[in-house]
Amino acid sequence: MSAFSRGCFLRHQCAFGARAFQPPRTSCQTRFFSYAPILRAAKGPKRVVPKAKPSYEPAKATATAPPPTRVYQSYANMLAQKLHPTLLYEAPSSTMFMVTSYGAALILMACGGYAIFAFYEPRDDLPVYVNYAFAVIGIVTGGMASYFVLGPSMMIKSISAIPRNVTRILGTPATGRSIPELQLEVELKRMLPFLPAKKIHIKPQELVLPVPLGPTAAQRLTPAEVRQKRAENELRRQQELEYERSHLMTLPFRQMNKAFFSFFQNTRRALVREGFLKVEVKQSTYKLDITGGWALDDGKALDRLVGVKK
Repeated sequence: MSAFSRGCFLRHQCAFGARAFQPPRTSCQTRFFSYAPILRAAKGPKRVVPKAKPSYEPAKATATAPPPTRVYQSYANMLAQKLHPTLLYEAPSSTMFMVTSYGAALILMACGGYAIFAFYEPRDDLPVYVNYAFAVIGIVTGGMASYFVLGPSMMIKSISAIPRNVTRILGTPATGRSIPELQLEVELKRMLPFLPAKKIHIKPQELVLPVPLGPTAAQRLTPAEVRQKRAENELRRQQELEYERSHLMTLPFRQMNKAFFSFFQNTRRALVREGFLKVEVKQSTYKLDITGGWALDDGKALDRLVGVKK
């Protein structure tokens, strides 16, 4: 009776009825346990073998090629490999020098012609030695006139490096190779402006300078000094231009002053051959103007190619 009062019998019947309505369990049904992950973790980890080859696989030992050797070329070879001529030197304008030389020669020739005329037409009221003095004056003035006439001759106008490909046979006759060869083209100034310029093609070693054209180690300027010099030249040019604009009334007199100064300076050059270097080209002597003009690398490019007397 006590069991009925506590409801035990009723709970037992309910439990039996619930089990009766459950579907039957089959033997193939998967059983899940709360401790399955613990069992799987207890087993040893599996080693995963990658399908691809590892990146750290040692490469096959191969013979390493030797490093490429550096070939140092001379300055002449570098110019010879170019496809265009390279200007090395260009002389300044020599118009005023020619005008003064030919002008002085004309005046001396006129004086010498009058002296020779006086020698061949003597006067009776003059002593005999005067006629011989006229002869001497005519010969001297004629020689000086020839000296001034030859002043503008043999002057170099420009020097250029001309590459030329020459085919030479190296080794067996079947193997050929084109070797570039460098030549220098020396252009000379004509004594008369309407005549064409004369050009001489020589090897670099056939041109010999008495002294180097480029500045020495003591004369070379640092980059800072070069920039400072350029700035000073630009400032001076601006000041001169401003002065020319603000003093237009005296401009003709200043131009005349420059012309007279250039005339006397070139007359001195024609008389004493100032500002020229005597260079040898194929055993002949020519004149190189160093008072102005333009030279590649301040003349050091020409020093590397040609010979310089010690």
